[in-house]
This record gives sequence, structure tokens and C-alpha cells, in this order.
Amino acid sequence: MEDTPQNQANRLIGSLGEYELTAERVFTRLKAAILDGTISPGQRLTEEGLAAQLGVSRTPVREAIKRLEAEGHLKVVPRRGIIVPRVTAEQVDELCAVREAMEGLAARLAAERVQAQEIARLRYLLDQMASLYEKGDVPALVRANLDFHITICKAARNALLLQMYGRLVDMLQILTLRLNLLRQDQSFPEHRAIFLAIEARDPAEAERLARLHVIRGRDFYLSNLIAQA
Repeated sequence: MEDTPQNQANRLIGSLGEYELTAERVFTRLKAAILDGTISPGQRLTEEGLAAQLGVSRTPVREAIKRLEAEGHLKVVPRRGIIVPRVTAEQVDELCAVREAMEGLAARLAAERVQAQEIARLRYLLDQMASLYEKGDVPALVRANLDFHITICKAARNALLLQMYGRLVDMLQILTLRLNLLRQDQSFPEHRAIFLAIEARDPAEAERLARLHVIRGRDFYLSNLIAQA
């Protein structure tokens, strides 16, 4: 085949497409490893080490690190390298203040607008969380916990609320990963009480219980942060 300018351009476009897929894949895998705790808070990373583990060059790793740093999942520290930042008490306070308002509103609206399939979904997730707790499967338990709250947001039928809550999900997953199993004895009855209030279509009680759930979680997280300091 003649090596025309068009053929050269096609090869270039193809290689760029493959590079973009590689860069996106590296970003996705690194972010997932941070969110599920495979890469721990405070752990030091290097471009070379990550590139070797992922079987790619350093360039897509460097781009992924920049994106993850912009999202707050990584921090590049002079003379220390790349680390996963630890959650601070100030971040917990800020997150829970926003979460309390949003989850309270979501529960209130859900109690007014929930449909039968969402009631069934919430009941299923409660059963799943109980089973995962017994197995000690913390990553899966965290995902089921987030799914429970996201389902309530969806049942609220407020697109803006759901969109805004979605922005909290990454940080919520990091925050709850190491503490979820420890607090499950308290949080499981709280989840069930919220569910029952929504199922009973009691907006005021659903909001009260949802807000209380966040407040108790915040106090628990802060006490553990202090204990670990």
C-alpha cells in the first residue's frame, strides 16, 4: 500500500486513540485502587513503580497523577513523592455538613415520591449489607452502603440533588472504607429505620432519621481520627 499523507494521518490518529485509551485506563485503575483502599492513605508512590505495575510507559501515569491530584485523590509533595492524602477532621466536618442537608432532603422527598421498585431495591440492599457485614467484606459493604443512599436520592426525583450528591460519592467512599465495618452495629439499624420511614411515607421522620444518621457517623469518624492521631 502506498504510504500517502492520508495513510500517515490515519496511523497517527490510530496511535493517538490507543494512547488516549491507555491514559484513561491508567486513570481509572489508579482511582479505583485509591477508592477501594488498595492504595492506602499516606502510602508513597512513584511514576516508575506505577508504570511497572501497570505495564505502561511513564507518560500516561504522569497524566493520570495530574488528574487525580486535581480531584484531590493524590498529592505531590516535594522530596517525599506522590502520596494519597489522609482525611482531615476539617474535611469530615465540611463533608458531613453538606451530606446532612442533602441526605435529609433526599429522604424527605423520597418518602413523598418513592415507587415500589425502589422500596424493593432498598430492602434488597439492607439484606445485602447484613450479609456482607457477616462476611467481613468491607469494600463490597461500602459499595452497598453508597448504593443505598444513592437509591434514596434517585427516589427523591430531583435531578439537581442527585447530580450534586454524585460529587460527594468518591470522598464518602474513602471516608467510610476503613470505618464502615466498625460502625455497622450502629449504622445498620439506622439504615433500617430510614427505610421504614420512607416505606411508611413519613417525610418528617425520614428526614430526621437521615440527618441523625449523618451526625452520628460524623461523630464516630472524628473520634476515630483523634484516636489514630
